Amino acid sequence: MWSRRYFAYATRGWQVRQFRPSPAFRRGTRAFSVGADPSVQSVCDTLKQTLPTTQFQMAYGSAVYRQAGYAAADKPMVDFIVAVDDPKSWHEENLAKNPGHYSFLRCFGASSIAKIQDTAAGIYFHPYIKLHDPSHGAEKSDSISVKYGVISVSALKEDLLNWTSLYSAGRLHKVRQFCSCIAVPKWKSHWVVLSR
Repeated sequence: MWSRRYFAYATRGWQVRQFRPSPAFRRGTRAFSVGADPSVQSVCDTLKQTLPTTQFQMAYGSAVYRQAGYAAADKPMVDFIVAVDDPKSWHEENLAKNPGHYSFLRCFGASSIAKIQDTAAGIYFHPYIKLHDPSHGAEKSDSISVKYGVISVSALKEDLLNWTSLYSAGRLHKVRQFCSCIAVPKWKSHWVVLSR
């Protein structure tokens, strides 16, 4: 009885409004397709050309959408997650193609990097990578900073279905843009669920 009276006193003056979804929500429009920064797709394409073959590539975070308060010259780092079939062979190929993307761990080889990747959340990040910004045309001096995390397809699938670490699954709760997806047919429906 006391708690009911206290609640009525504490919430006095509150206005309860009916939830009205936006027109985009009612139409079922995907969050990443409305208002996404158009230069992000060109950065996706550049990263796809820079890296070895990936099965899944996604940009996420505040750089996917234009944020209020950012000037045209102030570009935040674009965050990516890429999924690969075999991390060891992928890191071998990427070490040969992009050795500057790795820290001192490149001295220990691809198998050590793949073992480190298997610990904790199963993802290995390459931060502060400078890529040519395709939105500026031929000017080579302009670059955009990206960070990409490499995860195996099996670890990504396990985290999405069973929430083993919620690390990569949590990235899908942010604003995102799917860049490419070569889905495995058995669980292709899970990629469709992710894009809604």
